[in-house]
Parts: sequence; C-alpha cells; structure tokens
Amino acid sequence: MLTNNRKQRWLLPTVLAAIMLIVIAGALLG
Repeated sequence: MLTNNRKQRWLLPTVLAAIMLIVIAGALLG
C-alpha cells in the first residue's frame, strides 16, 4: 500500500508536467 501511495504521489505531477510540455510544444510548433 505504501509503495502504491508513493507511486501515485510522483505519478500525478509527472503526468501533469508531461501533458503541459506536450501542450506547450504543440502551441510552439502549431
């Protein structure tokens, strides 16, 4: 359970950062 909580803790901000990077890259390229 602790491992899952730790994974979710860094997984959410990582996914959000990745989405933001993709959106910014798309805006710059598009």
